Amino acid sequence: MARQPRRLTALAALTTSVIIGLLAPNVSAAAEPEPFARKWRVVVECQLVRINPYGVVKYIDGTGTGTTRSSAELNAKKHADTKVPVGHYKRHCDIVQEGRV
Repeated sequence: MARQPRRLTALAALTTSVIIGLLAPNVSAAAEPEPFARKWRVVVECQLVRINPYGVVKYIDGTGTGTTRSSAELNAKKHADTKVPVGHYKRHCDIVQEGRV
C-alpha cells in the first residue's frame, strides 16, 4: 500500500507542473520587442553657440530613431552633438519633425 501514494504524489506533481506551465505567462516572449514593431523618428534643431566671442552662430539638426518617442528624441540630440565643433556648444533643441516609421 505504500507504493500507491508515491504514484499519486508523482502524478500530482507532474500535473501541477504542466498546469503551471500552461497558465504562467511567457515572460521571455513579453520582454522581446516585436520583430516588425514600428519605430519613432524624430528630427531636432538646436542652436549652435560659440563660446568666445559669445554668440549664436547657426542652427544644427539631428535625426534619431527609437522604440519610444523619448528615446528617438535622445538619439536625435546625440546625433546633433556629433556636429558641434570645438569651442562651441548646443542648446535649446526643439523637435522639428516626429512620426512613426
